[in-house]
Amino acid sequence: MRVRGGAGVTLLELTIVLGLAALILAIALPRLSGGLEGLRLRTASRQVAAVLRTARIQAVNERRTVGVTVDPRDGSVYVESGSGGTSRRYLVPSGMTLTILDASSRSRGDRPARIRFSPRGGSDGGFIGVGGAGRLIPIAVDPVTGRVTIQ
Repeated sequence: MRVRGGAGVTLLELTIVLGLAALILAIALPRLSGGLEGLRLRTASRQVAAVLRTARIQAVNERRTVGVTVDPRDGSVYVESGSGGTSRRYLVPSGMTLTILDASSRSRGDRPARIRFSPRGGSDGGFIGVGGAGRLIPIAVDPVTGRVTIQ
């Protein structure tokens, strides 16, 4: 006859461990979902900045003025091609907004705005905000150098 050792766990111990795991998940999951929304917002702002940078590079390479239209009404940013069409278009994900900002990060309304990049790399300058998850990420376009920065 064998004597049982203490190598196993009781049902009570297992219940306590599972209860603690459920409690930790209940606390952590809402924080993780907020982190995902922040990640989506940062990704969208990087995409908008990439469209602006692409337009600047295109203007310098092709030695012509290239315009970018930012339309807060439908959440689109697009590079205008030389033939009057669009060569690259980006739509912000649903639940996010585009805002045209003034120098002090206040909204200038929902009318479309145009930023032009010159063949020398300069631009009209401007500020665009990508909003979502209760936050706003401003993107600045320097009027002298045309440099695009996420602030």
